[in-house]
Amino acid sequence: MKHLLIAAITRLAFVMVTGGVRAVIANGSMYQAAAMEDITPSTSSCGKGPVNPPNSATNNLEEDVKDWGVFCDLGTPTWDLTNVTSPALSGRSLRCSITGGQPNSHIHCYRNLLSDPAASVFVLTMPFYFTSTTTCNNQGEPSIIQALEFTMSKWYQGKRYEFALQWENVAETPGDGAPQWRYWNSYEWVPFSPKITQCLTAGQWHTLTLEGEIVNGQVHYHRFAITNTSHILDLTVPPVLDSAHGDGLAVAIQLDGNFQEDAYDVFIDQVSFVRKPALSVTKQANPSPVQDGAQLTYTIRVTNNTNVPLSAIVTDILPSHVAPSGVLVWTPTLPASSGVWTQQAIVTVETGFTGSLTNKVQVTAGEGAIGTANITVCANYCIIDLPTIFKN
Repeated sequence: MKHLLIAAITRLAFVMVTGGVRAVIANGSMYQAAAMEDITPSTSSCGKGPVNPPNSATNNLEEDVKDWGVFCDLGTPTWDLTNVTSPALSGRSLRCSITGGQPNSHIHCYRNLLSDPAASVFVLTMPFYFTSTTTCNNQGEPSIIQALEFTMSKWYQGKRYEFALQWENVAETPGDGAPQWRYWNSYEWVPFSPKITQCLTAGQWHTLTLEGEIVNGQVHYHRFAITNTSHILDLTVPPVLDSAHGDGLAVAIQLDGNFQEDAYDVFIDQVSFVRKPALSVTKQANPSPVQDGAQLTYTIRVTNNTNVPLSAIVTDILPSHVAPSGVLVWTPTLPASSGVWTQQAIVTVETGFTGSLTNKVQVTAGEGAIGTANITVCANYCIIDLPTIFKN
């Protein structure tokens, strides 16, 4: 059965996996490698939201379990979520665990972050480590891990832009290529073409990196890397309507349970979620301050942070009291992947003018990206309004 998407305030990704997997006995020592920290309580109720409110963090997102919540997907798994000191890359990791429960139930461990309306370019880096040892696609004996999912999402103005990858360890349908990586196309899991097959090994760290952007209002998967192997994806899928969820961001990892709901742990550490606007726009002026009657050189710099070329319209609104004045317009094509476009505008300050000169530049791209920058230069001197300070 396919991945089901349901709008919910704490929901990030839903998957239902079924199959005829025989019962296996979970490794009774699976928790022995984890040194528990007495810092926050864990829970086995289904589920629980974060204790802390969302913030704008980008790095080390796993360090405080109180920033994370759990959503139980399909059925009633039991679970545990806590910080531990081992295994860890930097002193402390986050452990997300299935501990039992109803067969084929899944747990979704997620962290909410504050809304960033300008963010259009995203990079998720999530090192992970899992126990117990599992076979791949039931080869030799039944597999403990059914699948793992990794998600980064943006909700904005009633839409959800979701980037999600799944390591499908056990095939949903016989012969579908598992163990393999698949991507979420907003409606179902889809294998890559050509297929990206991989049998992951327990008891060691794997680093997953997922890069994507929102272009033309669509979700664009750019690149995926796992264990030092990189794959250019260049796949575009639509967002989904989700008016029930307010604006915000989130990252998540989901553990899919097998036919017996055997227990296993996934540890994550050094998790980062970098986001940037599609366009970075700067404006410089030289000299600053400037003398009346002298030349003033404005320099515009536009950087395309996306991984696709952008067709831009750059509108430079020159201030009064300079010549030439008015509006200058350029229509450059901005190269992909940090491509830079620069342009200078040279003006002469009106003789005898004293005061501030404010220049504004606006950049729009047909692909939906926008950016602005303003700069103010003093001619001779400026009068600046300072805030009133009251002193007792």
